[in-house]
Formats: sequence, C-alpha cells, structure tokens
Amino acid sequence: MFDPQVDNQKTKMPYKDPLKQREYEIIWHRNKRLAVKIAVVKLLGNKCAICGYNDNIRALQIDHIEPILRGSNIVKWEDVGTNLQLKILRGKVPKGDYQVLCANCHAIKTFEVDRKKFKQSSEYGAVDSALALGA
Repeated sequence: MFDPQVDNQKTKMPYKDPLKQREYEIIWHRNKRLAVKIAVVKLLGNKCAICGYNDNIRALQIDHIEPILRGSNIVKWEDVGTNLQLKILRGKVPKGDYQVLCANCHAIKTFEVDRKKFKQSSEYGAVDSALALGA
C-alpha cells in the first residue's frame, strides 16, 4: 500500500503496453489518494464530528470549519481535495481548521451556510417556502 509520507515513488514503467501502463497508473493514483485520505481522516478524529458516522471512508469528507468562499477567485486548487489533504498531513496548515464530516452532515452544513449567506435572495425564498411545505 502507498505510504503517504513518501511522494512520487511510482516505479518505472512496468508495462511496455501503453494501455496497460495507463491502467496501472490510474490504479496507483487511486490507491495514493485513498491512502492520503485515510491518513488525514485518522489524524482528524476518524469519524464525523457531528453524528459520529465512521462505517465507510468513502462517505467521510474533510470540511473547512470556517467555510471557504465558493464561486470566487479566493479558492485555490491547493485548498481542496488531495492537495489540501497532503498539506494537512505535512503540517503546512493547522489541522484545527478542518474536521471530518459524513457526506450527509457536510451537505446539511453547506446548505445552512448558503442559506444564511443568501437569505435575502428571492430565489432562495422559494426554496425556504418549498421546505416549509414539506416538498
């Protein structure tokens, strides 16, 4: 299995066939991302900070405790996904700024943050009305 502490230890091209090599690289990168995610989730508590879910790593996500501004040029690629996870592992960002949430809790938190941010929007008022009616 991939050791997240050691980057880019991909072996030389083990396959002469480019299609087999591509398949190998896809699997290698998938395993690398999964190993990094597992290490970060363990570092941040190994379960959802809200509901305690920890049955499946695929349903756990890293959440910025202080929401980032989506839809702006402030968000950088290194602040999301595997790049962010590697920064957390390497100690380049304070781990206290992040938490593990399950996909459901993360979606609810994001919705609530957006709801507060855009409460004045007439389009958003329609969403609130639909929710109140149980739609």
